[in-house]
Formats: sequence, structure tokens, C-alpha cells
Amino acid sequence: MRQNASHPDRLQRRSDVHPDLAEIAAGLAGETIAVTADLSDPSWVAELDAAAEGLDVGLVVANAGLSRAGRFVDEDTDFRHLTIAVNATAAADLVAWGCRRFAARGGGGVITMSSGSALAGTGGFATYSATKAFLVNHTEAVGWEMRDQGV
Repeated sequence: MRQNASHPDRLQRRSDVHPDLAEIAAGLAGETIAVTADLSDPSWVAELDAAAEGLDVGLVVANAGLSRAGRFVDEDTDFRHLTIAVNATAAADLVAWGCRRFAARGGGGVITMSSGSALAGTGGFATYSATKAFLVNHTEAVGWEMRDQGV
């Protein structure tokens, strides 16, 4: 998702794959798929299941992020909930989805994208900072839990 610069109240769900990610994926062994989904709607996990059916998935990348500058007390409740859903809940769901498969296959990898804002609260981005801090801690904790399973 990205915020539309000319209309900051509108969000765009991107269906394109960043060229750098596409190039990295092309260099990996096997088939690479990109799934475009509305990460604020929990049904996206079922879409991922369908897209990955029959594939031996060995890597998941959680790279979504949503933020809007402004004071926390002025933040729109719906946008705050959306930010948490996309930045934290959807990332945790993707990690869980991948780890279940990786445990069954004997290994795999998880990449989550966080932010420097995760390391210290960033004024004007309170909810974003909190979700990215969640992601760092969640990824580290899951890594400890899954390391004996090759993840």
C-alpha cells in the first residue's frame, strides 16, 4: 500500500513488484510468485494458500508497511487500526504461514522488513514505530523458537 501524494486520504494497494525484489527472486532456485492482496482483510491468507498450492515454499518476505505522519492524539482511529493490521497482524500471519510449512519441510527462511523507527519511538509516527518494534521482537522470538527446525 502507498499513500497517494496528491490525495493523502487515499490509499493505493500496489500490485507491482519492486524491480530489486524481482531481480533477487529471479536469482533464486525454483519458482517465485508474488501475491497481491489486501493485507487488512484476513482472507488474504486463503489467497496465499491458493497461490502457493503445490509449491515447495522455502522463503517468505514480509515487506508491507503503512504510515502517516501526524500526532498520535490526532490520528484517525480507522487508519490506526489499518496500520496495525497491515504492519503487525499481516506480517505475523505471514510468518506463521511460512513457519508451519518450513517446520514440515525441514527448513526455510523468513525475512521481515522493519524500520529504524522500531528502535526508538519516532514522534509523528507513534503507531508506525510501535508496529515496527513489534515486528522486530516478534521475528526475533519466532527465530529462537524455530531455529532447531532449520528456520
